[in-house]
Amino acid sequence: FKQTFAEQTDWEASIVAYQPLFHGGRILAGRRAAAARERAAGSDFNRQSNDLRRDFTKLYLQACLLRSSIVLRNQSLGAIAHHRDRFQTLVEQGMADRVATLRAELALAEARTSLSDDSSKLESLSITLAQMAGQDEVILPSDTLPTPPPVDPAAGDLVTVVAEHNPLVLALASQQDLAHQAVAVKTADFLPEIGAFGKYEFNQDAARSAMQPGWVVGIKGTLTLFHGGSDWYGRAAARSSEVELAGLRKEAEQSLVAQAKRQTLNLKQARTRYANLGAQALLASENHRVTALRFEQGQATSLEVVDAWLALQKASLDRLAAAGDAWISTQEILWSLGRTSEFVQFWNGARK
Repeated sequence: FKQTFAEQTDWEASIVAYQPLFHGGRILAGRRAAAARERAAGSDFNRQSNDLRRDFTKLYLQACLLRSSIVLRNQSLGAIAHHRDRFQTLVEQGMADRVATLRAELALAEARTSLSDDSSKLESLSITLAQMAGQDEVILPSDTLPTPPPVDPAAGDLVTVVAEHNPLVLALASQQDLAHQAVAVKTADFLPEIGAFGKYEFNQDAARSAMQPGWVVGIKGTLTLFHGGSDWYGRAAARSSEVELAGLRKEAEQSLVAQAKRQTLNLKQARTRYANLGAQALLASENHRVTALRFEQGQATSLEVVDAWLALQKASLDRLAAAGDAWISTQEILWSLGRTSEFVQFWNGARK
């Protein structure tokens, strides 16, 4: 008995090591899942940055539009006030009817009201911009709205650009990859687990038989044949999540591509309106100049002069609104493509 087994008073102390060789792909899937989580976190951060830049740019464009509108309204206010004073002189000289000054006074009141509204809106937007920029002082944009960008930002294959650059699509792609690795982990439940093991007994005097060797190394494998169906349903659930994320990713790509195409059409339409309204503004300017000359010669009334100037102001404001629509469409296109950081290049290029 002592030669085959061991003394009852012998002590045992051993070290055991185990090295997994194959666990059905769980280890590799875990590493890939960790990388997918890291990519998803980075894409989510980029998505939030992309959205924040879009919101900030939109507010800044509105502020620049108001700044340009204020410039036009100040010019209108000065011109109408000058005409009112000129007509008032004629009234005092008995050369015109005082009732006709009411139209100029009304136009002045409306111009002051519009100017006050635009100034208030600009200050409100400036407070919001300062809050988004993390600054305590109010930022008043000094830029006026430039002409629409001459370059189309939606160039190349939109499907490829959206798939490779839009952070929302990239985040969904990372989530889909993560779900795919979860399927791989569930698939490993159907495969054997193989690993190398080793054991070393420190008390070599006690380990002197085949049943209790001094050291041993080997490879073992295990395979679970039946889990009650839980492994099968677990894999099916993981696969359903992967299919769902694939559908969400495809839907997001299609929606963003459609958004870019719609905004591209809006940009082209805004450019056309801007060009056509330019001719209309030139005609209104010439009409005001001729009417003012006719008024000086006594061939036109004060009402005609005021109406001519209001028509010129409306044409200029409509053209300014068309430029604003073009820039809004530009930043929406860049947002769809995940390239909002490039908006500054278009902005600076248009201002040169």
